[in-house]
Amino acid sequence: MEPTCLDYARRVAGSAQRMDALIRDLLTYGRLIHLEVAPVPVELDPLVRAIVDEMAPELTQREAVVKLARPLGTVQGNAGMLAQVILNLVSNAVKFVAPGIPPRVMIRSEVRGHHLRLWVEDNGIGIAPAFHARIFGIFERLNREEEYPGTGIGLAIVRKALERMSGQSGVESDAGKGSRFWIELPAA
Repeated sequence: MEPTCLDYARRVAGSAQRMDALIRDLLTYGRLIHLEVAPVPVELDPLVRAIVDEMAPELTQREAVVKLARPLGTVQGNAGMLAQVILNLVSNAVKFVAPGIPPRVMIRSEVRGHHLRLWVEDNGIGIAPAFHARIFGIFERLNREEEYPGTGIGLAIVRKALERMSGQSGVESDAGKGSRFWIELPAA
């Protein structure tokens, strides 16, 4: 194949992959708005372990280490929504790391009254406090796509899913110092 044609083919393939990811994320977000949520007890240990196992190829490729401080506990929620939320948070923790730095992620929980807070902590690039509220909006990106690919919908999915399950989400972070994302739901 001629070099110019090969270049065009690569561009088309890359654009198609980005469009596919965007459509999948938009569909996920759209489903959250209308999905009927009947909270049930969800054990976090097997759920988080399954997500980490599912991510094994990416974790190996990135030389990432994910540690779980067990037991994580049980919350009232929707297992499918929670799986998507935790997958998004762990994926971001692995993705938003400075070049050449192996990602390190700690997942732990704490009881806060009648609620349980799950933390996903990383050694990534961090987020300046001025942007903490903004990052949970749909299509919000703080970094150029060339540096950190994504659709800008992942954290909006996290926020919407937690709202639908009567929970909350948030972040503690400073630029260059890693991030600590949390989700909080009623304990079961």
